Amino acid sequence: MKIRQYGALSLAMLIGACGLQQNPATGDRMLSLMSEQQEFAMGRDVAKKSVTEFGGQYKGKPELTSYIRDRVARIAAVGERSDKPFEAELLDDPIMNAFAVPGYVMVSRGILPFFQNEAEMVFVLGHEVGHVTGKHHVRSHSRQLLTTGAMLIASYALAEQTDSSDLARGAMTAASFAIPFGMAHFSRAQELEADTLGVRYMSKLGYPAFESSDVFRMFDAYGKLNESIMASAGETGSKSMFHRALASHPDDMTRINQAASSAGVNPRASNHQERYLKMIDGLAFGPKLEEGVVSQHRYLSPAYGVRFDIPRQFLVNGMDGMPLAVDPYKKAVLDVKVFEKITTNTDIKTAMMEVLKGASGLKVIKNAPLQVAVAEGVASGKKVHYVAALGKHNKTGKAALVVAMVRNGQASADKSIMAAANMMANSMAKLTPGQSKLIKSQHIGIRTVRRGESVKTLSKELPFDVYQEEWFRLLNGLHKGENVRAGQKVKMVVDPNAKLRVL
Repeated sequence: MKIRQYGALSLAMLIGACGLQQNPATGDRMLSLMSEQQEFAMGRDVAKKSVTEFGGQYKGKPELTSYIRDRVARIAAVGERSDKPFEAELLDDPIMNAFAVPGYVMVSRGILPFFQNEAEMVFVLGHEVGHVTGKHHVRSHSRQLLTTGAMLIASYALAEQTDSSDLARGAMTAASFAIPFGMAHFSRAQELEADTLGVRYMSKLGYPAFESSDVFRMFDAYGKLNESIMASAGETGSKSMFHRALASHPDDMTRINQAASSAGVNPRASNHQERYLKMIDGLAFGPKLEEGVVSQHRYLSPAYGVRFDIPRQFLVNGMDGMPLAVDPYKKAVLDVKVFEKITTNTDIKTAMMEVLKGASGLKVIKNAPLQVAVAEGVASGKKVHYVAALGKHNKTGKAALVVAMVRNGQASADKSIMAAANMMANSMAKLTPGQSKLIKSQHIGIRTVRRGESVKTLSKELPFDVYQEEWFRLLNGLHKGENVRAGQKVKMVVDPNAKLRVL
């Protein structure tokens, strides 16, 4: 009887909550199972958590944060929900990312170096605002709620027929899991709608709408470079994270070009490239300093006072979310991970056994001034060599395990890979507090092309070993075969540690 009553009550609540509203961006009727107050309250909660999850606020260029907030405010003012509050946060996250929740647009610093001008950035910001003005979070969340509610009611009906209280409890448990409101999966139709809205907003603000199509070319080029780097290390057959993300996004470039064309041509429109380049000049590029940086084939962790040399056979890569370096000849990869959550501050052997489950052959090779140890393991059928140092945070004194992981391209150990691991172990040393203070993150530098310089010569200045020309073209929006000209402003990645002689 209780099950029947609860199931009927759930059904009544579900039906009572259903409501049809007019979509402010499209004028269509849509289902909504939450009020606007609930929508923006949930958006505020997700935004607050996202700041913590995605690296915190980027504080390296306060004027850049103000610039982005101003552009988001302008976009929101010409949108269909201009009466609602909209804020923006610049996150200290090196990954190419931007997303929105009701009331907030979140931008990772990692996406900014790849826009060529302000118009491209405004299109992406407008696309994200469009997800909110189009109520895509609400529509996705309401659809999920209906599905969850239907499953709940069906489970109770089945439990009632079989007289099973276990089924009822199972249904309640399943329904109790929070639906990920902030990370809603948008449909292809919603992504296209957000594209169209992004074009609408940038056009209203006086930007040339055709710049929007270059954003998709950039995403595609970034994804292909990602895949090329992994293929050089023997990792083939899987799409990059960017191509997987774009799988839900309309891939018909004709449609976005049509949207841009429909916005009309403003002969006075400007993409404000010079202003944009000035704003991102000096922007941090790549990993946060706390995560360690690479300079001149040396890994440097100023936060934990650890350094080691990277074997020359490994080619350093500049793309975040991927291996630190690759060996295209032995099909091997090198990566570094810092394990901060360890229970010991003094014993590297205990720390390694704690975080490297299943590792064997653990051997301590140095005890002072830095504890260093090696071990072996297997991951995805491939041999892994671990080289670790027990560093201590320069401010808190809390220990962390800094682990270099060399994954061999073959199941069996290779002599050259073993030699590389031994070389890293022998080169591991402690950074002094004075040395640590001198280390800086890589950053974007804007420079003017001089007479006689070319894509080929400028590419060689980038602090990467692989696909230098592809990197330079990607950063500067240059198609294959296109060259630079004297007087042109270009983006470079600058390694401020390259000239340090005390490391």
